[in-house]
Amino acid sequence: MTPFQTVYGRPPPTIPHYVRRNSKIQAVDGDLLTRDEILQH
Repeated sequence: MTPFQTVYGRPPPTIPHYVRRNSKIQAVDGDLLTRDEILQH
């Protein structure tokens, strides 16, 4: 059981993966790709 499940009584929500080049702003695109890389580990 995760700490989230202990507090809220349900599994944590899933975070959708970012689709590359979905943002027109290059910095946002890079940040979201980095977020996905971090969350995979």
